[in-house]
This record gives sequence, C-alpha cells and structure tokens, in this order.
Amino acid sequence: MPTSLVVNAGSTSHKLALLELTFQERLPCLWQARIDWGGAQAGGLLRWRWGEEEPWQQATLSLDHGRRDSLAGWLARMLPTLTERFPITAVGHRIVHGGERFHQSQWIGQGQLAALRALVPLAPLHNKPALDTIELLLNLCPHLPQAGVFDTAFHHTIPEAAVTYGLPMAWRQQGIRRYGFHGISHNHMARTMAAATGNPDLRLVSLHLGGGCSACAIRGLRCQDTSMGFTPLEGLIMGSRCGSVDPAILLHQLRHGWDLDSLERVLQHQSGLAGLSGISEDMRQVRQAAAQGHDQARLALDVFFTALIRAVGSAVAMLQGVDVVALSGGIGEHDQALQQDLLAHLHWLGVRPANQPPQPGGHRWRLSGAGPVEVWVVQADEEGAIAQEVARLLESRPPAAP
Repeated sequence: MPTSLVVNAGSTSHKLALLELTFQERLPCLWQARIDWGGAQAGGLLRWRWGEEEPWQQATLSLDHGRRDSLAGWLARMLPTLTERFPITAVGHRIVHGGERFHQSQWIGQGQLAALRALVPLAPLHNKPALDTIELLLNLCPHLPQAGVFDTAFHHTIPEAAVTYGLPMAWRQQGIRRYGFHGISHNHMARTMAAATGNPDLRLVSLHLGGGCSACAIRGLRCQDTSMGFTPLEGLIMGSRCGSVDPAILLHQLRHGWDLDSLERVLQHQSGLAGLSGISEDMRQVRQAAAQGHDQARLALDVFFTALIRAVGSAVAMLQGVDVVALSGGIGEHDQALQQDLLAHLHWLGVRPANQPPQPGGHRWRLSGAGPVEVWVVQADEEGAIAQEVARLLESRPPAAP
C-alpha cells in the first residue's frame, strides 16, 4: 500500500506523519513526530511514536550548530529507520503561500524552488522553513517525489472582484490582492461535509477557529470568498492577531510616533483575544476569567463572537443562501459555549436546536437538529488532508522518474 510522509514546517515547530494512502476517510497513521524549536529548553524538543496507540517517546536535539543542521542530522538518522519498516512512496509538504503562480498541489523539484523562494517575503515565518525542509529532503532522498500542498491554492477559485482591493491597479500588478489562508483546512471541511450530506453542490460556510481564525464561503467544493486577505492578519479576531481594522488607524499611529516594527508587533502578537482581555490568547483562559467576572475578558468574547457572526453573514450573502455551517480547529471543535451561542444566533437561518445534546465522536458530528440549515463540527486533520492531496497527485499526475 502506498504511503505519504507529510511534513508541516512552521515558525517554531516541525510536525511529521507517515500515513497509509488507503481509501478510508481517515487515513491510518503509521508514525508521527513533532519537534518544538521554541521555549526555554536547551535544544529542539522531539517527540515521536509508532502508530496512534503507542506511547510517545521523547528526546532533545542539539542546537549547537543551528536549527537547520540539527534537523538535517535528525532526518539523516531517522529516514533509514522509518523506511526500513514502512517504505515511503512520496512526501507532501504544507506550504502556506503559493502566490499567484501555484494554483494547485504539484510536484516540487529544484526547478520550482527558486520561484517559491521569491514568495518568502509574503509569508516569511512559514514559507522559509518549509522550503528549507524541502531542500533538505531533496538532497537526502532524491529518489522520493516531493509534493507542495499550498494553503492559498484552494482560494484561487474566488472571483476576481472578490480578491481585488480598492487600490491603484499598479499595486494590484505588484501582487497585492486577497490570497486567503487555511485553505487545506477549508478544503478538508468542504470534502468532508459533501460526503456527509451526499450533496456535491453544497453551500457551505466553513469556520476554522484556532490560534488563527478564518471563514470561507464554499459552493460545490469551490471557494467563493474568504476572510483572510493579502496576509493572515485580515478578517476575524484571532488569538493574538487583530483581524480587520480601519487602515487609517495605522496611519494615525505612525503620525504619532509609532514605528513599523512596533506596529507589527502589536497587530500580530498583542491584539485579538490577548490584547482585548489583557489575560491570554488562549480562549479557555479568557472564558475562565469571564466566568469569574473579568469585564475585559467578557468584552473579548463578545468582540470575537461579533466578528464571527459578521463573517458568517457575509459568507451567506456571497453564497445567496447556505446549507451547512461547519466548525473546525481547537476553538471550533472544543468550545461548547461558542457552539451553543452560534446555534442560538443562527435560528434566523433555519438552524434548529438538537433534540438531544450533541454526541461528539468520529471525525464529524452534527451540533444542530436536522433542518434546512445545519451546524456541524469537523475534526481538523491537516496531515491527512495533505496526504489525500498527494494521493490525488499520484493518481492523476505521477511524478517523473528522478
């Protein structure tokens, strides 16, 4: 049975998983690992396990010669051990930003790396470690085909009018437009709900709610609009990101002595739930404080929910109706208070209360009662979604021989 090694390289971590490419909705995981590069530890904190039931094992990777060398050394030691037990058919990499050129998942070789390197300034915290890892694996195992799966690719079906800002056309020609992000997650929600409802033309509002938050309007597996824009800063209130604000606020602050680095730090890391509550970017801690009477925490929850409802209304208008609203991500899957608030607020759409409390289980479940519009939860599975894209590539466009 073919397998895919999935690599999700982030700014502070590397997540890897080897998945069996079966015809199951949830692909079996044969091995998984995570390296956390941040924190106070002296090196990279490595955790790994075989399968999904075995206990996690732990080790520390030395950072004496830097993260890249540490990762290269570990990959060189790990790959022979892994492939001895489970031969790898292909590798799938999450790449956050594909710009205007990379519209779909595709095989990546040395020829594509230069074009991808040019996109690093659009997403420096994510694209650079992803491309560094691709280059390492191309050198370590040149016989293995490597696929890039782009978070922005799913949004390339959005109509031109919806991706274009009201800015001079010269700016648009520089690539300044709405790109959208979390596309792998939104695509996964769309495919999951189309299968669950048996409706390939489903009108879906998908809500990815975690540390980063975004909304999508999807019809028939094609994205029609999304809340994130040129960068992941636009749109919904997030853990530490501000979401959409009047750009004149930034001009105002610049005129009053703020510099660009300070502004970026506030917008990216000191806003959202963290900035509003003054407590944390973690929704669980904000809810706990609000329950204890903390006024700022209560306001943070209200602002977060108001932005969410505004985005749902916009998506419904773009779709000219809706069949399903789906939630995913850490907040979307686990915050029962938000789920119940959403059910209550969406009664005007035809959402009906459930006859009995929702029974979370499996990889998707319905929160609302059966009706003209339903609210569902879809368990996030970014690694599985990437592996599914690799499987589609293997079937439709087999890689050229190295």
